[in-house]
Amino acid sequence: MLKWNDVRRVAISAAALAVISWAGCSRDRTLTKDELAEFDQAQTLYQNKKFEEAAGKLEALRAKRKDSIEVGVALAKIKFFTRSFADCEKILREVLKEESENPYALLWLGKTVAVDPQRQAEAADIFRSIIRRDPENYMAYYYLGRCLEAQNDVKSALIQYQTALTLSYHLSKIHLHMGRLFTRMKLHNRAEEHLAQVKSLGVNPNDVNLAGKILKSGDEDL
Repeated sequence: MLKWNDVRRVAISAAALAVISWAGCSRDRTLTKDELAEFDQAQTLYQNKKFEEAAGKLEALRAKRKDSIEVGVALAKIKFFTRSFADCEKILREVLKEESENPYALLWLGKTVAVDPQRQAEAADIFRSIIRRDPENYMAYYYLGRCLEAQNDVKSALIQYQTALTLSYHLSKIHLHMGRLFTRMKLHNRAEEHLAQVKSLGVNPNDVNLAGKILKSGDEDL
């Protein structure tokens, strides 16, 4: 069964890095020219998977510019992908003191909180707070669905996944989760539609492999 704790195993996979890299983290135009150069150097190091070096540059930059949302979130993401979840959460909460409704920081805070199986309800509330402010934030619907799925609220999870699909292009992960949940509900035709989409999109080899196994065996707990 796919669980939030699977994040620990795939945190620095190529697919994860491609989907959740620096996208969404803009270059803070309040930074000086030299600071922007440091930020760009950290970005390059991150993209080359040199996480320690990237974190070092961002920590030095953050020491000078605590007010920069972009620097804080960029550093928090490295902490997330290197499994330093407590440090990640601490940084994000500090960032949110500067801008309490920043949707990007809130999204990463929700993802971080949701790594803990005992904090699914708390994480769900964070994603709901994003949706209240930004009803078209498809990623918030997706991650809310993940939290609801983890709490075995299957029907509510499916509603969130479907909403995410209607707001954006087809996401492989959403189809994979919907296929698994429809399999659990014994709605095999609908499950096959979504699992076939995972294979058709071919974005993540691990997702394609898992979708194929579910299609073949019908086992929703793979």
